[in-house]
Amino acid sequence: MTALDACLMLVAVKQKLMRTRRDLLTELSAEEQNDEQFEALLWNKVKHKEVSSKLRTSILTSTLTSEINSVPHRFEYKANKGKVTGSNPIQVLNDAQLEHLTRLRIRATERAQQSEWIQETFAHAISHVDIAIATNEHCYQVLVDLKERQRLLHQLASEEYHDEQLEREIWDQV
Repeated sequence: MTALDACLMLVAVKQKLMRTRRDLLTELSAEEQNDEQFEALLWNKVKHKEVSSKLRTSILTSTLTSEINSVPHRFEYKANKGKVTGSNPIQVLNDAQLEHLTRLRIRATERAQQSEWIQETFAHAISHVDIAIATNEHCYQVLVDLKERQRLLHQLASEEYHDEQLEREIWDQV
């Protein structure tokens, strides 16, 4: 293989790396959007019910008054005498939903780190390609290094795909 052939191959690899970079960043962006939509769906499942302002005011007033003025033990608090008619339970996320939200946050953090790593890797690789093409030196070694980095990126993508499949299986069980 001549130096010219190696440089031509580097140009082709550079174009392929740029396409791969775009595809990986697009996948990360799509995954982030899916997670945001899922999180919004979880939060929408929790219904926020309003307590009537009359009840809220009376409880707050009696609580504040009792904390400011110490009431002798022989008197009962007004708030304790009143009964609330009807039960309006406050709906909250269950443990499983909270666990899923936590995992989504962790994954979002990991995606941000992966995205930064991808940017750094490609910037480093592209700078080596440009230098090798400009100087016509070490083109073959740069090509080998780029192929190794590309293999690592594909391995990362396949691990991510595997994790997505596991996550889908978990959601299918819920």
